[in-house]
Amino acid sequence: MISNVRDGAQQAVNYFIEHGHRRIAHLNGPETMTTSRERHSGYPDAHRAHQLPIHPELIKHTDFSRDRNKAIIDSWMQQDEFPTAILAFKDLIVLEIMSLLKQYYPDKKTRCR
Repeated sequence: MISNVRDGAQQAVNYFIEHGHRRIAHLNGPETMTTSRERHSGYPDAHRAHQLPIHPELIKHTDFSRDRNKAIIDSWMQQDEFPTAILAFKDLIVLEIMSLLKQYYPDKKTRCR
């Protein structure tokens, strides 16, 4: 079975947009990985389909290290308008993001969809 990560990324961003999100961050894998490039191509496709601007400051690449992921989350959370949704490279990154966000919002529940 072959997965189509481009379509999957586009569908995920479409879902976020349809649920009111307008500042959707993208924490992607290393730029050298084919899967990262494919996933990244679906991200702007969804924005264009909904005529929404792409915010380059919300697009980051990780090397999968906790330090890099923390630096990315920190940079997003220090912006005047931080993301309301995050498209992440893989499930383990999502779990780490949720853990890091709990540092900013210890009394809030983070949701994963």
